Amino acid sequence: MTSNHKINKSNNKICCVTTFNKKQLGEYAKWFLKTYNLPFDLIIYSEDKLDLSNYNPNFKFENIYDNKEFENFQNNSTIDSNKITKLEKCNSQCPFYCLHHFNQTNKSHVCIQKYCDKPKISSSGYCAKCLGGNDEVVKMTKRFSFKVFALKNAYIKYKNDYNYIFWLDSDIKFKQKDRMHFYILDKIYNIKKKNMMFGYFKRFNTYLEAGVMLFNTKHNLTGYFLEDMCNLYLSERVYDLPQTHDAFVWDYMRDCYEILFDVNNIDFSNNICAIKNITGNCNVINYTIFSNFLNHFKGPRKNNMKN
Repeated sequence: MTSNHKINKSNNKICCVTTFNKKQLGEYAKWFLKTYNLPFDLIIYSEDKLDLSNYNPNFKFENIYDNKEFENFQNNSTIDSNKITKLEKCNSQCPFYCLHHFNQTNKSHVCIQKYCDKPKISSSGYCAKCLGGNDEVVKMTKRFSFKVFALKNAYIKYKNDYNYIFWLDSDIKFKQKDRMHFYILDKIYNIKKKNMMFGYFKRFNTYLEAGVMLFNTKHNLTGYFLEDMCNLYLSERVYDLPQTHDAFVWDYMRDCYEILFDVNNIDFSNNICAIKNITGNCNVINYTIFSNFLNHFKGPRKNNMKN
């Protein structure tokens, strides 16, 4: 289950973290492991016992269910049906909408007002009704929470070993060898120089891209940031947010910290979506230099990873 490889303390004290289970390994994460070419230690979180002996040995395996708080959330989390509220129309710039109800003719969609006392329950951009009801929303929210708890666990266990934790979704396939890390180091130089907490890819008029993120473990608020993220789930307050997928939740907490604590974060995209007027939930990485180094196969595109 655990690699014999000893975690490397060098390589500028950077580690990469991802999560996948046995089923996901067979479907797409195997391409992540086969093409992984970064000179940084890789920490893998999973709920399953995995045989990874045929892949890159530069990793550490962690069982995410070792976190009892996470296990409790997975087993007990529910939604109060009273939280589901009436949908209302809004303009096409609003990020809180149900994709299924989008009307291509008049460019409008149903939505709940942003500051309503009881926001719409939504996950992945779909309203609860389209998802199949409250139970399906809970199921999807729990699935999205793996990333959140994996990162918190990695921070707690490895914050003294690594200065930076680089999150990578397991539906990523790497391209050019031994190039991407130079760009990462350049971004880290700016993070260290300006004491930034969090690096991410910004979209325009919607939430951030959560497939690739960087955390500065030496920033005095990073631990609190990750703890507050987990507490959203443990308290079930995550179901009060307009959308409950991880990208929305990360962006919500990023916004809170920037407003409340004046935290400096870095946008790896250099605001490219706003500059080119690319709105909505686009694959922002494709418009940046990172596209030279990796492909993020989101959603049904995972079927193309073997090509």
